[in-house]
Amino acid sequence: MDSHVDMITEIDLQAYVDDELPPTHRIAVESYLCRHPAQAIRVMTDLRARDELRLALADSACRLRVTTTDAAVRLEMGLSRDRTLRRVRWVAVAAILAASGWFAHAEIGPLWVSKVIASALPPTHVADAIMAHRTTLIRAAVHSQPRHTTRPRSARRRNRHAVSA
Repeated sequence: MDSHVDMITEIDLQAYVDDELPPTHRIAVESYLCRHPAQAIRVMTDLRARDELRLALADSACRLRVTTTDAAVRLEMGLSRDRTLRRVRWVAVAAILAASGWFAHAEIGPLWVSKVIASALPPTHVADAIMAHRTTLIRAAVHSQPRHTTRPRSARRRNRHAVSA
């Protein structure tokens, strides 16, 4: 066991001061310190400094804990509010873009060429046919025009001779 006791390093001594050693290794370090008084004095000084720090910070830690938790709560609320505002900002940007596109479409019109403008113009005889159709509709609406469902016999005979001739 003496060979194991002499294998104590600086890391083991610091772990002893910080109370981080398992009980078996702690006994080995204490045995080492019994045989090396200079190391024992240094470790005892470190233990005293550690205990003084714990006492000094114990009083202020109680006072700081309340303010620390309050600060943490305020920070969390501020961060969640910031996240919410970031989301709302993106929604507002999307709404503004959609509204401006809608307005531009309503005021300016579509930005592409419509089908009517892009198609070729109809031939002139189509315009004449449309005009004749409209004239027929107007004449049909006028009551002073006689309505003939059949053509007179004389007109029918003339057409027969014209076809056979």
